Amino acid sequence: MQLTKAYIALVMAEATATPLLLLIALYILTGYQTLYPDKLRLFPNPTAIHTDKVLRIATTILATLHSSAGIVLLCERRIRNRLTREVIEIIVLLLFLAICAALLITDITG
Repeated sequence: MQLTKAYIALVMAEATATPLLLLIALYILTGYQTLYPDKLRLFPNPTAIHTDKVLRIATTILATLHSSAGIVLLCERRIRNRLTREVIEIIVLLLFLAICAALLITDITG
């Protein structure tokens, strides 16, 4: 099998999908448990989980990788003009990289 950009993006999107889904579910559950501690009792300390720096960094990195792979995959499948496709991919990837860097800097220093 030839390693094309679309194949690598597909593998990256598939590899990040399940961990990202689990982290998002964890954030939703701990958030609701923090809001409604009397109604929902799943974790002993939901606030500590919800505000954990390592989990936030992992979620940011996984979300950036997953969305970047998805954009590359969409561009590779839908845009026929090679120059247009590569320009759009570069612009979007730089935008995702800037957002990810800003979030990581905020999480690490804050």
